[in-house]
Amino acid sequence: MDTQVFRRRTRKTVLVVDDDTDLRSLVCDSILDVDADALVVQSADGADALLRASRQRFDLLITDLKMPRKDGYSLLTSLERLPRALQPGHVLVFSAHKDSRSAAITRTQGSLAWLQKPCTSEELQGQIEVALPRKPRTDQPTVTPQSLLAGLVTTLGTNTLGILSELGLEGVRQESPCILSPGERLGGGMACAPLQFGQFKGEMGLSLDGTLIARLLGAPTPKISATTPSQLIKEVASRILQVSGIQIDPSVGLSDSSQFEGGPRVAIPFSTTAGKAWLLPAIRIAA
Repeated sequence: MDTQVFRRRTRKTVLVVDDDTDLRSLVCDSILDVDADALVVQSADGADALLRASRQRFDLLITDLKMPRKDGYSLLTSLERLPRALQPGHVLVFSAHKDSRSAAITRTQGSLAWLQKPCTSEELQGQIEVALPRKPRTDQPTVTPQSLLAGLVTTLGTNTLGILSELGLEGVRQESPCILSPGERLGGGMACAPLQFGQFKGEMGLSLDGTLIARLLGAPTPKISATTPSQLIKEVASRILQVSGIQIDPSVGLSDSSQFEGGPRVAIPFSTTAGKAWLLPAIRIAA
């Protein structure tokens, strides 16, 4: 199955919050139909969305109201407590569960709009256009290995930060990219996911060092089901892919070795108080 093509971040960023995976995908498609250059980030509940909104400002936030962990009402209230520089420019509440609490929701900065489910795609896109100027998709977008790699670095980097924080790690920080020499190894193991972008082959590699592995396996938590280092790295990698909206062929799955051996490649380090992780995205033209 082809994964979606992630585009280079330009001016507009959007956070879509809904526990319904299929509906999130439909909303994301509508966003890209309006602005083909938008960077779209997905969250399945209000708690994850608030974590992401506290790290970067979004031009548009689209949220449901009825969700697990933290519902839309609590999310909107919490957003108002963020520094002004981080508050979303526009908020669109897209829900079938509007009730008496809705009247109490206001914003001191930016716009707030409501759209009742179900609605037509034209109605949804009309609301999206309030925040995003229309930049329609072209039939043949210009895609290069460099643009794909830049998109992967942006999307996977943002979501790696979120997943590491969700696992209870402290001091999570993304460091400057580095170049690995051919054959150079990192950490205590690796999980690699093969990706396909039309004529391009790709891969997402994830490596964790031994101290970080020991910390995650040594602190029993319902957030981790793995019991071995290999299972742990694959579980963390799967979560990053899922949040990023990237699907891989289940018949292939995650492997312990890279298909991109034999050449230099980019590595993005992440530091935590418990150890280090490395994200290793790669793109090449398919043979």
